[in-house]
Amino acid sequence: MFQLAIVIDFNDILGIYLIAEGTLKCLNHKDGKLRKEKDIVNLKELRMSKEIDEYTFGKYVRERREALGKSVRGFAEELGMTAAYLSDIEKGNRYAPKKYLEKLMEKFDIPEEDKGTFEDLASATRGYTYEDINPILGGQPLAREALRKFKETNIPEEKCDELWITFMREFDRIAEEQLQYMGEDE
Repeated sequence: MFQLAIVIDFNDILGIYLIAEGTLKCLNHKDGKLRKEKDIVNLKELRMSKEIDEYTFGKYVRERREALGKSVRGFAEELGMTAAYLSDIEKGNRYAPKKYLEKLMEKFDIPEEDKGTFEDLASATRGYTYEDINPILGGQPLAREALRKFKETNIPEEKCDELWITFMREFDRIAEEQLQYMGEDE
């Protein structure tokens, strides 16, 4: 089943959207020219992507804002920033603003399980300074040493992926054991 949504702002068609099975596709956008369908950036797909760069956050913000049918000026006003500032963020000319991240996640209705990925996109604009991970590395000398060793070994990329997957599976296994152990104590 499909739904068609036409987004109009001050008598100007911002976009025509085709909504099917929970996805949103932009068929026509602002200038009135029919364009190839494009998917809105999906955070679940980006979670393990190597495609994240300093422009991904801005692209995501722009596509989500447009999907909401908001103009740059109107959305910036809702966020409490200038339209020029929001436009610069969307173009990748400014870092993702830390003080607006929560508000953006709220406006975009980002589920709890995707908030980390959203924050990773924002971190990429600041040169990958991961605020949620840095405190862990600061207090875990073995974690820092393991990452340095990993960097120095020049392991082929496909082998690196295998190692990280093995690490995550082992971490999940240990976490599951801990949950079971805690459940037995109750």
